[in-house]
Amino acid sequence: MSNTKSNPHYSLEEIKQLVRNAQRVITYQATLDADYIGFNHESIYSVVLDMNESHFYKSMISEKNPLL
Repeated sequence: MSNTKSNPHYSLEEIKQLVRNAQRVITYQATLDADYIGFNHESIYSVVLDMNESHFYKSMISEKNPLL
């Protein structure tokens, strides 16, 4: 069984729409990690909104739950 897959679990456009509508949550750990590399909340949102499908290569199957 391969540990990669080609279909995303979440629609990038739906995620972008959540960001545009201010329906977003950034975890505490993600905030700390982003701050470490010089990002604030607005720069995180900007990066998400600038993403497109070509930025993704593959998805890894979860070892604990292969259905994810």
